[in-house]
Amino acid sequence: MFIRRVRSAKKAARTNLKRKVTLKTIADHLGLTPGTVSAALNNSAAARSILEHTKQRIRIAARELNYRPNVSARILRLKKVGITHFRVVFSSFFSL
Repeated sequence: MFIRRVRSAKKAARTNLKRKVTLKTIADHLGLTPGTVSAALNNSAAARSILEHTKQRIRIAARELNYRPNVSARILRLKKVGITHFRVVFSSFFSL
């Protein structure tokens, strides 16, 4: 049964090349919740309660479906800004 799911993941990856793959897409494909998929892929503390076999299924499906995390969404979620410094440039045009 697991082999059949992996093959269907490959087929889905070929047919949905232009569709964006999200956590929800992977979760629907595997019959899991998006929270479970997120915890497994991010290796969070909540992932400790997930069976290793399930984590492996999630990682394989994510690879086969060509899942790429949305960096903009992650920044918004974490509320972190990557700006650590800025530069002030003075021009002689505005000096007296």
